[in-house]
Amino acid sequence: MNTKEPRQRSYSSMWLVLASVLGLWVLGMLCVPNFVRSGTSKTNAIINNLRQIDGAKQLWAIEHGRTGAVLVTTQDIAPYFRHDQAKEGFLKAVAGERYVIGTLVESPEAQLTREVDGRPKGTLLRLGTNGDELIICPTKGSSQ
Repeated sequence: MNTKEPRQRSYSSMWLVLASVLGLWVLGMLCVPNFVRSGTSKTNAIINNLRQIDGAKQLWAIEHGRTGAVLVTTQDIAPYFRHDQAKEGFLKAVAGERYVIGTLVESPEAQLTREVDGRPKGTLLRLGTNGDELIICPTKGSSQ
């Protein structure tokens, strides 16, 4: 036979319910961010590749004493990438994009060859003047 008074039993159940709710809340706070954001987006990975290409171009220019509108090739900047991230001496494509290195005074760009993160095929991703991404979507009349 239970010797607790009804009032004491209700406080015990209230603490049990409160502890359960608090436990579920903590569990939710730990798990939900992992489901919502399951890693970096492919667009962010491409932008990071563009930043690495830009940095490699600048290092190459400093080491070789080059300035201005000098065309930089993949062979020029290949030594500036880690071997585990490079494919045939250049960065691996994240989503089949094509990289254009350009000259020293131009920002590198990536052209999407398929839809990525809701951005249509043909979208150009380019670094802006302050290192931010600059996204140029294709016009409807342009040919792919």
